Amino acid sequence: MDSSSNTGNETTRREKLDENTNESLFKSWMAKHDKTYSTNEYYQRLQIFIENKRKIDQHNAGNHSFTMGLNQFSDMTYEEFEKIYLCKRTPEQT
Repeated sequence: MDSSSNTGNETTRREKLDENTNESLFKSWMAKHDKTYSTNEYYQRLQIFIENKRKIDQHNAGNHSFTMGLNQFSDMTYEEFEKIYLCKRTPEQT
């Protein structure tokens, strides 16, 4: 077996570990925030959660004056959050 095969196997194992870690974190987060989903929605929310966590981790790895973290909205896209919580005004409302 050549070294490129080993590298590929290591990457696959690392990705699987990251996937399991993210799902475990998501399940803990769900319990903390009393969230439940249907099976289909679970996987949709998991993917959104993972993407939000990636953005948080990327931000926190930089040199910023503040850190970001997971919160009760971590299963929502920005568009969902904006529609529900930011009450964005349309030009007609101004």
